[in-house]
Amino acid sequence: MIKILKVIPGTKIPLNQPQLLTYFSKENIELGGLISVKLKNRKVAGVVFEAEDLRQTKMNLRKSNFKLKNIEKILVSSEIIDEKLRELILWTSLYYWEPAGIVLKSILTNIPLKELNKKESFYKNNKESKKKNDLSKKEFYSDINNEQHYKILLGAIKKERQVLELYPEIIKLEQAYEKLPESLKKKTLVFHSEIKKSQLKKNWLRILSGESVIIFSTRQGVFLPFKNLKLIIVNDENSLSYKSWDQHPKYNAKHVALKLSDLHKAKIIFTDKVLSFESYSNIKDEKYFPKTKLFEEKTAKIEIVDMIKLMEQGNKFSYFSPVLLEKIKNILNKNGTVLLFQNRRGLATYIYCKDCGYFYECPNCKSSLVYYRDANKLICHLCNHQENPPGGCRKCHGHLVKYSGHGTQRIYKEIANFFPETPIYLLDLNSAPTNIEKQKIIQNFIGEKKGKILIATSIIFGVQEMEFDLVSILNFDLLVNFPDFSTEERIIRLVRKLALSSKELIIQTYNPEDSLLKMLHSGQYEDIYKKELGLRKALSYPPYWQIISLKYRHKDEIRAEKESKKLFDQLIIKNKLPEGIKILGPMNSLKPKIKGFYYRSIILKVKRSHLKERNHLLVTIPDSWDIDVDTIEI
Repeated sequence: MIKILKVIPGTKIPLNQPQLLTYFSKENIELGGLISVKLKNRKVAGVVFEAEDLRQTKMNLRKSNFKLKNIEKILVSSEIIDEKLRELILWTSLYYWEPAGIVLKSILTNIPLKELNKKESFYKNNKESKKKNDLSKKEFYSDINNEQHYKILLGAIKKERQVLELYPEIIKLEQAYEKLPESLKKKTLVFHSEIKKSQLKKNWLRILSGESVIIFSTRQGVFLPFKNLKLIIVNDENSLSYKSWDQHPKYNAKHVALKLSDLHKAKIIFTDKVLSFESYSNIKDEKYFPKTKLFEEKTAKIEIVDMIKLMEQGNKFSYFSPVLLEKIKNILNKNGTVLLFQNRRGLATYIYCKDCGYFYECPNCKSSLVYYRDANKLICHLCNHQENPPGGCRKCHGHLVKYSGHGTQRIYKEIANFFPETPIYLLDLNSAPTNIEKQKIIQNFIGEKKGKILIATSIIFGVQEMEFDLVSILNFDLLVNFPDFSTEERIIRLVRKLALSSKELIIQTYNPEDSLLKMLHSGQYEDIYKKELGLRKALSYPPYWQIISLKYRHKDEIRAEKESKKLFDQLIIKNKLPEGIKILGPMNSLKPKIKGFYYRSIILKVKRSHLKERNHLLVTIPDSWDIDVDTIEI
């Protein structure tokens, strides 16, 4: 019997075109089976989403004006992408406005075809458990200790269930895995990009078989072929690493995990010592159930240092206030640990000519070139363009070229002058570009017996948690000067995490009257959340509205400007916008030029109840534009 198949190929098909393509097969294939089809003279793997007998659709085929193609080959005739995973693919495609084939392609890379075809008996156990499930609720823990954690995992395994535990970074995942008791470690599979492909495929098969296992994974784990998933744990739910922003498909694994829990009727637990604004809102709306009290963890005493006042009192400019230096000295004398937080890399973060004002920027990106002493190079952080330091000004040929700003290398150099005998460690993307190098620096720091100093950027939040005797944010103002709706939330997360990891926190600032800083100083965290959420609601920002970034790039700046204006006019004029959709722009992107391309942005604000109308709008956007739903920065 000839079958008519509706197939999603694992490749990009623009969303203004049908995502399900029609083929026929003379052989029987289950829904969710894997086949090879021909698409524009190339063979592509695809998954069967719908199937009908030819006689049921013969009349419709006669009316159609296309020629039906035969499939090329059956790769796996049995169902390997089950109904729930197929529904998750379609939901992710429509919600994040990503081609369904791109979502599917990210799944197909892990499918072990040879093993599946060898083991016909493999399929006998891969049907979903029919046991009654009563776990479909959402819980939040501001802190979960090892004993609670292991008890939850053990309870799920004893009931022969599958558990997905998500981590935002590989390092944290590996550390959590190593700490597991042997009884749990034997039942745990690890899934992330640094695991060998052969092992990933073995793990994929075990999950597909329905075996009762715990899966420790980074964000890609939400698309695994679960058969008996009854518990999902999302650790560090406030981490930005759950959002894929630099490659397609662009999705937030935290939100996909929520949909996954609904499909499987699985319990979902969120954990974070600093909960997101979104989770706080969901707790207040009784969508999440808090299992621990919020904002009650003991944090470090916070001291604010007014750097302007110090200079007015006659102190010379320094990156370190006298009070900070005195406290560092006392800690080191007791063999204690100090963290100096500076979220800028390099020795000098901007270079300019004092004679003519010429500013040294990347020729490809229009961003400041940063001087690195070890390499003796000016380097662009966006495209890695490198050039030698100038002997004189390239514009006026003067010799008063000033190296200014204070990156991590500058801080390292200056603090070493004050404490020449002290072991000092530097943790940033230049000193530790890989996870192995990050781990090495951290282990060396922990293993050091003397009093020691660690200088770090925000990548410290992606490694294991550590306790310090003293932490200092060297320049709070660098955190504030970031034009984005999520700036306050990022600052709160950063300050609170540092306060939770130390006995004392010193914040240096040139603006001690900053209202957010004052509230952080007094520990009014819940008041901050209420205030900021009130502002977001009034200004139509998440979690109440959705933010979508539309970006266009071109090597010709005039063309980029023209195309962005053209689309903006089209969206405003040709569409009768409902009250639940707002359009802002066109505007320069936060980084207006990267690698020779000029970027322009249009921002959509969409009420959560208007996703259908949103999609009617998005389908009109040309394929040359990049669409980022729930963007983490404008």
